[in-house]
Amino acid sequence: MEKSHKILASLIPLGDCVLVDPEPPPPYQSYKKYEHLIVPEAYEHGPEDRAVWGVVIARGLDCKGQYAVGNRIVFGKWAGARVYYEEHLCILVREDEILAVDDHS
Repeated sequence: MEKSHKILASLIPLGDCVLVDPEPPPPYQSYKKYEHLIVPEAYEHGPEDRAVWGVVIARGLDCKGQYAVGNRIVFGKWAGARVYYEEHLCILVREDEILAVDDHS
């Protein structure tokens, strides 16, 4: 666990909320490597509302999802509440706003 994750882990989410350390979005050009995606030249800079990746730092006691602390998850760009805690940006996301889990993380 990174140093910033240890600091953020002291913030405990309530209910079915998950504390997430957001990752920077991948470059939109990286999506062109997938053959089944068609990326028009007009969207060269990428859409504004693409999903966000993040690492689960802490879970609320009422969470029932199949993910653990340390898993990477995907959630909507406008999901959750952005919070600065000890100068670190973290996002509190409700469990039902999680779209996918990377089980290789």
